[in-house]
Amino acid sequence: MKRGSLHPDWSAHGKYQWLRNPRNLSRSKWKTFLALVRSHSFRTSRAWAIARTLMLLFDYTYLGVAEKRLREWFGWARRSRLEPIKKVAKIIHSHWSNIQ
Repeated sequence: MKRGSLHPDWSAHGKYQWLRNPRNLSRSKWKTFLALVRSHSFRTSRAWAIARTLMLLFDYTYLGVAEKRLREWFGWARRSRLEPIKKVAKIIHSHWSNIQ
């Protein structure tokens, strides 16, 4: 890990690749991003997938389906063994009654 680096997988420009919204990527940029996902550590890719799945919950129209998917996401996040993801899951769980 570089000194002063936030994360070992984030090179000078790699950080911004992980933060981009995939919906805004062209086909060629998407292919480049998938290569980045495959080339980086499993933990980073998994954290990105968990965070992206949470973002997709906002696209659901039906409350019942959204709630079911949120519960599934919550279980995945708790079992992820990624402390920052588990922390977010704990915060969401503590506000569960306000979410419904």
